Amino acid sequence: MARFSTQKPTFDASYAVSNRTDCSRYGCAEMPWHWASHWVLEHVNLRPDTVTVDLGAGNNPIVEAAFVKSGTKPVLVDLIAPTGLINPQWILTADMSQLPLAGESVDCVISISALEHLPPNKQGDTINEIWRILKPGGVAALTFGHLFHVNGEAKNLLRTLPFFVDRGCPVFPPLDIFDVVNGSGFEASDLPGPISDDLLAWPDLVVEEWGGYEQLLPYPSLCAISHCEIGVQLVK
Repeated sequence: MARFSTQKPTFDASYAVSNRTDCSRYGCAEMPWHWASHWVLEHVNLRPDTVTVDLGAGNNPIVEAAFVKSGTKPVLVDLIAPTGLINPQWILTADMSQLPLAGESVDCVISISALEHLPPNKQGDTINEIWRILKPGGVAALTFGHLFHVNGEAKNLLRTLPFFVDRGCPVFPPLDIFDVVNGSGFEASDLPGPISDDLLAWPDLVVEEWGGYEQLLPYPSLCAISHCEIGVQLVK
């Protein structure tokens, strides 16, 4: 665990990367999204009569089932309201970098593969919002997608291609969580900085190959991308 030493109230922090060992332990498919869904739930304490905010929630049956089982009070934040939810009353249509929630009103925050879909100027704002809404002792478990083999053409397509834009999720890689937290006014240590493609050599790494998406086949630079998830736990 790393300690942030700043003027602001501090976070304890730790991180992990999507891996086969965890997937086996969770009993889930070896895919980054499945790993991330289980990882965030493992790293927060869902309990009855507590408030849990899911930033960039989308439709996630794994998380929804955990919310129902735990009895927590969920708030599902997204710019586009998810459909087909167990309880539509959970939805809060909002920008995660400007949350209409009271300070120190939330016990847990989770977010799965959402931070990388925010423009860089909103990523730090979101970290500040997480700090603002969490109660002292509250926990945030966040994952973000890290993309390997992204060239200049791919970066442009990730931000402009209708496949991403029409779904409200253009991608802004790479996301350096060390810089994002520091840029939010914290001093972070032992958090991942720039991630090297050398990580792909780790035999336990769980990745998704984008070449399997039919919609992306006309774009070789996108088909070349591999994706893993980075998980970060922050304790206020």
